[in-house]
Amino acid sequence: PAGEENAAGGAAEAVWVESLLMKWTRDAKFQRKQRYTLRQLEDMAGGVPWRRFFTYIRDGCRIFNASCSEVLLSEEDRIIPTKPLFFQRLSRALTGASSAPPSTPPPP
Repeated sequence: PAGEENAAGGAAEAVWVESLLMKWTRDAKFQRKQRYTLRQLEDMAGGVPWRRFFTYIRDGCRIFNASCSEVLLSEEDRIIPTKPLFFQRLSRALTGASSAPPSTPPPP
């Protein structure tokens, strides 16, 4: 059925993305980057549904009896946003907030 094919295709793509992310996190240049826990990432850019995103990947992987995103959903500092400002702006855009940096005071 078409629904099962879509689910399998989505899960396969999630496994591929997760594998790529894990490869990048093992790369030496990423080891020097600031690491975040999921809670810290949510605090930094809470307009992005991070927990739902990582849960979706994890659940898709389970279709193939694979383990993906488990560590990202834990409280370990494994998430490396290479451009935190991008995620902050994305968060504000998703919530309809101003695109001004958070340190900028509101206009009078």
